[in-house]
Amino acid sequence: NLADAVIVVDASKRVVDANPAAYACLSAAPEALIAREITSLLPLADNWADFGIGRSTQITELSLPGKGTTQYYQVKVNRLLLESGEVSGYILTLHNITEQKQVEVDLRRSMALLQATVESSASGLVVFDQDLNVILHNQRLVDLFELPNNWQNQIEHHPLDMLAQKMTDANPFLTAVENLVQHDVGEMSITLDLNSGLTVDCLMTAYRLEGRQIGWLFSFRDITERKVAEQKLHELAITDSLTGVFNRRHFYYVAQTELERSHRYDRNMTIILLDIDHFKWINDTFGHLVGDQMLQALALRCRSNLRVFDTIGRFGGEEFIILLPETCIKEAVTIAERLRRAVETISIPTPKGKASITISLGVACFEPGKPISLDQLVDAADKALYQAKENGRNRVAIYQQQQQKLPGIE
Repeated sequence: NLADAVIVVDASKRVVDANPAAYACLSAAPEALIAREITSLLPLADNWADFGIGRSTQITELSLPGKGTTQYYQVKVNRLLLESGEVSGYILTLHNITEQKQVEVDLRRSMALLQATVESSASGLVVFDQDLNVILHNQRLVDLFELPNNWQNQIEHHPLDMLAQKMTDANPFLTAVENLVQHDVGEMSITLDLNSGLTVDCLMTAYRLEGRQIGWLFSFRDITERKVAEQKLHELAITDSLTGVFNRRHFYYVAQTELERSHRYDRNMTIILLDIDHFKWINDTFGHLVGDQMLQALALRCRSNLRVFDTIGRFGGEEFIILLPETCIKEAVTIAERLRRAVETISIPTPKGKASITISLGVACFEPGKPISLDQLVDAADKALYQAKENGRNRVAIYQQQQQKLPGIE
């Protein structure tokens, strides 16, 4: 390469020849170079002549003052050997790598700026190359995933596996990565639960250069507080604020879903509607605060006497409604009686004496093969509740066809 500076030195390490590029490189005329010891011209290491074995070469780097800026060179040393193996001289080739060095400096600056930008992010970030090796990551990622130092260079585990091990269920994450890499998906988003109890949103974005895939950016954003807040809002939307049981709207949603399932699989389903006897007298005698406490105590007592798969909701005022999945009328009456007896034991001390209550309950059952809507089933339970009130209160009544025929109830 004529652009490279070439200098030939003899066994005594003095210059015997050089090309024009060498004169330009050293800013010297030929007469100023010839016969000069090479180390007086170039800042070579003391053992430069020992580079290489036989005719092999050794490459090193040096810098020389240039026009305005320092010039960087890659120096390659070749030994010249006689047939006897004795060293007769050396050929030094100087290749200017100043532009390459500047690119490296600019790249380091860019990487430093990128790293600073990455570190300033509130999200955990990691950049992978096309072979899924980690290019860079920030401390936030390490903190979120509780990763060890130098986690990205662990021999035993791939960086993706290191991240996956910190997830309660890594399969969705690994599947998403596979789709991203193998199926050329540009972007994917997934929510992940970590072993630490945190919940993160993961956004995986592909990077391309001139249409070619060159890597991926994974961003992990902590949404734990948002998820907790959303859960609280959801609970507020579906529960009765006073008693903590489902509100009427959400109870109907659950009951409608269960009724459809009962129709589909030919299963029984029972509705119990209950009402506090003489609740107005409780409020008038002991006050509305005691009345509220009584409603809370009733809801708690009912929940503790129901099965885990039963559902209770506040129907309105002092009325509550209960869903008993896969429960025939006989089993439902047994449960209703258990509730009635349990509520009888509720007692709240007040300045005016102990306040206690009784309840009346109406029971209506959906039976396979007899189509009925949820409104019709609730209406049947309401009619049974009315009958319990008419028969003296503090009792359980079953909807009977003889009382009033409803479609689907026989």
